[in-house]
Amino acid sequence: MMRKYSSGVARNMSGFLAILFFLTPIIHTTVSDAQSVKSDVVGHWVSADRSKGGIGSMWDFKSDGSLTMSPGTLVDMPYQISGDKLILPPGTTHADAKPQVFSFRVDGNILYELPDETALSQPGKDQLKKEIKFTRVTAAKPGDPPIVGTWKMAFEEGAVPSAAPPASSEQRGREIILHNTVHTYTKDGVLKLRIPFAFIPGSYNVADSKSGAFSISASPGRVFKYRLADGKLYLTQPDGKTEDVYVREDNE
Repeated sequence: MMRKYSSGVARNMSGFLAILFFLTPIIHTTVSDAQSVKSDVVGHWVSADRSKGGIGSMWDFKSDGSLTMSPGTLVDMPYQISGDKLILPPGTTHADAKPQVFSFRVDGNILYELPDETALSQPGKDQLKKEIKFTRVTAAKPGDPPIVGTWKMAFEEGAVPSAAPPASSEQRGREIILHNTVHTYTKDGVLKLRIPFAFIPGSYNVADSKSGAFSISASPGRVFKYRLADGKLYLTQPDGKTEDVYVREDNE
């Protein structure tokens, strides 16, 4: 089950190969002999510039010299809390579209959301009558509102019968989206949806604390450069003509 604001994301899966084709110049063989390093690049970074549909990429640089790149969808939206109601922007751009309202509660490290009657009254929304369950990914911080933090949708073991027919490619795409989507509610009222389409490993070497070289395992042959300046990460093609900008986004 997916909220309405992420229903269109499944359609983006059909364009995944096109995304990878676009990213191919960036996807290259791992830098050999990755080793423990100390660099300011360590952390999670996301595209500063995204397509109109929110397509971009996410990068995780780890302290052991390894990295992971994930092309995907990145959506930021405001949220409001009113009592036990979670209020999100409309799921469409129609002139008569109304905000999406969910009843919510937090029980320990579990977040429960239930669409209100307005959402349930819309045609084709019968599948939303079931409460949506999320598991906390990051530890709660003292003093934060209960909803603040990073969550992933929870799935019951054995929910899919072993004798179920093989899933279609579209169904598999939806399952990937549901299992990998990360919901982060920030203290300043922003919901950040991060929907990776794949996890592509790589490694990097450090020239100094602010720069170095990196490569990705999916396509061998070339090594790229990175640098940090003014709090941003710049990833550069070997010819130096193309440079993509990323901003740090470590989990709340």
